[in-house]
Amino acid sequence: MYDAKNSQIKFYDDTINYVSFGYGNKNLVLIPGLNTERIKGKALQFAFYYRNFLRDYKVFIFDHKEHLNENYEISDMVEEIAYCIKKLNLDKVDVVGVSQGGMIAQLLAIDYPDIVDKLVLVATTSRNNPTTNKVVDRWIVLAENGKLQELQKNMIETVYSKGYIAKNKWLSILVQILFKPKLDQLDRFIVLARSCLKFDVFDKLDKIQAKTLVIGAALDQVIPVEFSNELAKKINCQKLIFDVCTQQTELNLSFDRAVLKHSFCRICKWIFGAL
Repeated sequence: MYDAKNSQIKFYDDTINYVSFGYGNKNLVLIPGLNTERIKGKALQFAFYYRNFLRDYKVFIFDHKEHLNENYEISDMVEEIAYCIKKLNLDKVDVVGVSQGGMIAQLLAIDYPDIVDKLVLVATTSRNNPTTNKVVDRWIVLAENGKLQELQKNMIETVYSKGYIAKNKWLSILVQILFKPKLDQLDRFIVLARSCLKFDVFDKLDKIQAKTLVIGAALDQVIPVEFSNELAKKINCQKLIFDVCTQQTELNLSFDRAVLKHSFCRICKWIFGAL
């Protein structure tokens, strides 16, 4: 179904799991945001969720390599994705990066302009800032202390707006049922979270050659909307900001699944040249 496949690539002395799905002639790389989950074995789940892309694209989502050291950074993640793209002979790809995935996508477009054709940056920033640092630091402390339920609760309350939580009281129950990371996954989460705190490519943004769209949200509690505006201005590209006057911003769009679910049509239209 959906031509969904779970696969693996040898990465030097390590391995990278990835999923692929879709029937299109063009290649799309989706880069999710910071989370505690792994993608291994979830091709069908991702394909169903991102089914809006199935007809026009062959979609790829790459996990991080299996073994992470404490100095693992965004630049390492970029090297992995670039390696996978080349290994799979994908040629130029369109890229959608969300939150931390948007950080990875920026640096990928900067360091590998020959790989990235079109670029969508959702609820992300080109450099660390006090608001984001405070949120991520809190998540790191909770993870370090093994407070899984409190971490899940805090992430829900931070990445979703109060209005959305009030209307969807099932959300926290669903998260507790579906997302139960093991201790080693919390260790990975901490490493990945710390990489966000060191990220800064603001002075390199003028090197992005790909046609770019920036998407942000006025209610974003993790990455304030001014950083979406700053990003679009520095790149000199189109932007789409969801404000409190639109139905879509019942969501805090810093959460990658919420963003893509409610922005799919406009993202697709832009990628396909209709925006």
